[in-house]
Amino acid sequence: ILYDEGLASGSGGSWDRYGVFVWDETGGVYKEYDFPLVNDIDKENHKVYRAFQLGAPEQYYVIYGLKDGQYESYKELCLHYEYDVIIDEEGNYISLDKAIYSEWGNVIEETDITGLNWNETKKLLEEKYPEFTFWREG
Repeated sequence: ILYDEGLASGSGGSWDRYGVFVWDETGGVYKEYDFPLVNDIDKENHKVYRAFQLGAPEQYYVIYGLKDGQYESYKELCLHYEYDVIIDEEGNYISLDKAIYSEWGNVIEETDITGLNWNETKKLLEEKYPEFTFWREG
């Protein structure tokens, strides 16, 4: 049972807040389930989407999928921006801006996004990861 609890917001974004009760076969009762704050629910494909950020240097885009009857982080794309300049012994800038792609909590790939503007970053990552089309704007 999914019910709307209203809107939640903060400096990291705005999300829909839902309460969920899941039937427990062994106990024969409904149990409250901890459901993530979300931007969108795809009921047909059983996927939940969330976009948020932790301060300026980290943006997260998460797709939750069903695993063992529970919604868990299925695919995640984290954009990590390093604001401190790091230079090697030869005076070369060390690239630190990256997009980190994970599935079921395991890092699959890191992509260097150093020097790309927002539109270039979105274009590159939408080509690599077409499921991530719910980019945070503003």
